[in-house]
Amino acid sequence: MDDDITNVASATVSAVAQAITANPPASIPAQPMHHSNRGAKATDPKVFNRNRDKTEEFVQAIQIAVAMQADTFADERMKILYALSFMHGGTAQVWADNETMAVINGASQTQTLDDFLDNIEKTFGDPDRA
Repeated sequence: MDDDITNVASATVSAVAQAITANPPASIPAQPMHHSNRGAKATDPKVFNRNRDKTEEFVQAIQIAVAMQADTFADERMKILYALSFMHGGTAQVWADNETMAVINGASQTQTLDDFLDNIEKTFGDPDRA
């Protein structure tokens, strides 16, 4: 039964993040694409499942994807939801589900993508990293 709940939660998180990304609020004007990044599209980050050895790689992949697609995200909240949409499996799934609901409900303590990524490194990264 726990697997069913996890699967439903995962599908819900992914659907919400995709819907938000695909349908930005109408009140935000579309930004013209700058000539320097015309056609540039970052590869989506690999799914992160709490693997300590992959934490830094995941954080960097999110930073690159967001920087290359900056005009895709209406605000910091959308950047955080984007990152959360790549967190699946194990304790990362539970953590991401809780954080996703907090972000959607406006109850998250994390206000910027940088703070969110720092939180991922503290939560899942190597505690002995120099």
